[in-house]
Amino acid sequence: MERVTQSLTMRCGRTSGVRCGFLVACLLSLSGCQFPLTLWVISGSQARHLVFGISDRREGVEPVRPSSVRVYRCADIYDRGDRGYYPPDPQLVWSALSQTDSGVTGTTRITYGHAPAGLRNGLAPQPLEIPGCYVVLAYALDIRGDLRSATVGFRVLPNGRVEEMSRHAHAQIFSQHKPV
Repeated sequence: MERVTQSLTMRCGRTSGVRCGFLVACLLSLSGCQFPLTLWVISGSQARHLVFGISDRREGVEPVRPSSVRVYRCADIYDRGDRGYYPPDPQLVWSALSQTDSGVTGTTRITYGHAPAGLRNGLAPQPLEIPGCYVVLAYALDIRGDLRSATVGFRVLPNGRVEEMSRHAHAQIFSQHKPV
């Protein structure tokens, strides 16, 4: 797909920009282009009451059907080679999982420690450390029924307030190597 898009972009130099844009848009729509899934920290969240937004875009109102939510400590995330970056399940801070997709209702909010309707706690929520650093990984079905994933990092500040990490700070967590 990427090669086709690059090829079309190169050919666009020889044709009008409007025709080229239309051609690329048609190609993407026919390729089953995936809808995004976005996860963010709701403003005003605290360590004792943390709420995440989840939708097709930030501040979106389109509900999704969560299938899993996992919260990890930043310090436990590092490059494990073939096993990825995330630690094994016993190191989770909290998880909520669905057994099947039936019974899972659409939502745009997830509250830390409270499994959304249709999910169950896989691991009971641990109190968030103050201060602390965490990453959330969520999977959800979009309006078409396709499974999507999203992640967000957050810090619990000394006053208990929760602050979403910048993309740069979030990316730095995933550049960590195995602790010595």
